[in-house]
Amino acid sequence: MIFHLVQRDNKLMGLGDVHQKLIQMGMPPNIYSTPSNMTIITCHDFSEKSYVEKHMDYVGLDYVVLQPDDISSRWRFTHKIKCFYDYIKSGRCETEYLLFLDAPDTVFLRHPDVVLDAFISYDCDMLFNAVGGFTKGHFRLMPDKLEPSISTINNTELFLNSGVWMARTNNILDILESAYSYVDDSVWNGEWSDFVNLQNGRIDISHKDTWFPEFPKGITCDQSIFRWIYPDFYPRMKIDTEYKFAIRDSEKFLGWFLDYFS
Repeated sequence: MIFHLVQRDNKLMGLGDVHQKLIQMGMPPNIYSTPSNMTIITCHDFSEKSYVEKHMDYVGLDYVVLQPDDISSRWRFTHKIKCFYDYIKSGRCETEYLLFLDAPDTVFLRHPDVVLDAFISYDCDMLFNAVGGFTKGHFRLMPDKLEPSISTINNTELFLNSGVWMARTNNILDILESAYSYVDDSVWNGEWSDFVNLQNGRIDISHKDTWFPEFPKGITCDQSIFRWIYPDFYPRMKIDTEYKFAIRDSEKFLGWFLDYFS
């Protein structure tokens, strides 16, 4: 299982630095190993190692770092989609399974074998972390795509979170190609905060058609693009409705913590 922390403005929120907490709780170094049929990737434009890289170095996991061609240019979250697409299309990933972890805010809570077993149980080509209804407002710009999955644990609405996903390497080129078709840095050169404010209703929705006349083409959010194409690729794309692949919020982490150490 993977824990996807909440990170805003380069600060870990909620439970804070879970990697350090796990060490304080007795997690030894080199506790895990990367399965031979899995490649773990992360993606960023940092000049130094990211949070998840330092975590994986500690627990003994091998991984691949994807970066834009020019890391000095302004980062857009959709650069991740281009990196994913180029990596798969190039054939550089030679393993059957591919696991992506967001660079600033993810840690392993269980061995990657457990993560792989959870993925296989969903019988899909690409499985995403689930996030609760507090992100429902993000669909303000695409209400026709609002199709929540329902948690099999507590019957709550869940939505796709693109910070953690896993896939069958040879089965996702068309999915990434579809996502990549909406990546166009020339459409809009605004600030990330402006897009977030538009998405959350703090900027008038009329700006949507002005900024993005062929929405979602040109937006800066990879998650919104994956949410846009999700209905077209379901059930090949699925969400972790059982919370056994990855968890996002502190309440679920606390439940895992109590179970693990009881």
